[in-house]
Amino acid sequence: MGQKSAKEKFPNGSIMIVDGSDTDKEAIAAPFAEKGYEAIVCKDPQRVFRVLDIRPKSWKPILISVDMIVPGHSGFEIMRQLAKKFPNKEVPLLMTSRHPTGEDLLEATNAGAHDLKQAPLTLEMLDEILEKIEVAKLKAEVGDMVFKIDYT
Repeated sequence: MGQKSAKEKFPNGSIMIVDGSDTDKEAIAAPFAEKGYEAIVCKDPQRVFRVLDIRPKSWKPILISVDMIVPGHSGFEIMRQLAKKFPNKEVPLLMTSRHPTGEDLLEATNAGAHDLKQAPLTLEMLDEILEKIEVAKLKAEVGDMVFKIDYT
């Protein structure tokens, strides 16, 4: 039998995680892989942009998570670069922090993040974020339908 394709191995899609901790990449990725997600863990934030550049233009991760503290880099600057790469917010951007504050949330959203959560990213958080995004999309679609109704 041949090798499985990425879609067969990871039917739930890909997430990218920029992680500044000492935790092993495989240890971070394993719980997501078990649930059908391809977790691309980047310790070097520039790797995120290299991966995005080498993948087909039609490929998009379902979420990119950026740790606020990445050694030698500003998580906020990485977030700003990602927000420029996805100006239509077609890829949800999440910032994580070991000790998030209200001020951090404000700076993260100003940098382009959809939300700020306590690190590390977990499956439960991923499910919650994806559900919130789906609800927001549905609300927008319903709003569009309401405005398209001919009331005459």
